[in-house]
Amino acid sequence: FKEGDLIIKRVDPKVDFDWGGGPPGQGLPGDNFCIRWTGFIKIEKAGAYTFVTETDDGQRLWINTKQLVDDWTTHPMVKKQGSIDLQPGVYEIRMEMFEGGGGAGARLYWSLKDGFALQIIPPEVLMHDPRTEPQPKP
Repeated sequence: FKEGDLIIKRVDPKVDFDWGGGPPGQGLPGDNFCIRWTGFIKIEKAGAYTFVTETDDGQRLWINTKQLVDDWTTHPMVKKQGSIDLQPGVYEIRMEMFEGGGGAGARLYWSLKDGFALQIIPPEVLMHDPRTEPQPKP
């Protein structure tokens, strides 16, 4: 494979993976790969949200155009976080990770100050295409 090759494309209902030393999907190597998740997140309650990525190795996260996490280094599973104030609505979300060697995994969490404790972002608030999926109620 050469850099930039798209090997597989799929829709994941959530980002909660531990691949160990194996590949993240059929046709991919167990080491030296990158993944980009893109989609939309439904916010139903205004507030201060904290988003946490946990990966082995590098990790980056954006909500709309605001980068909340930027750790493009080689390391074992590590959590990195960023916070943002959000109003009810639908926001673009993009998470990227790379795997250099050894074990591999990726998780995406969130919490809401005065709302809920840190948890994996559930599938019901992640959307692939907001034009065809139900919108949050104001």
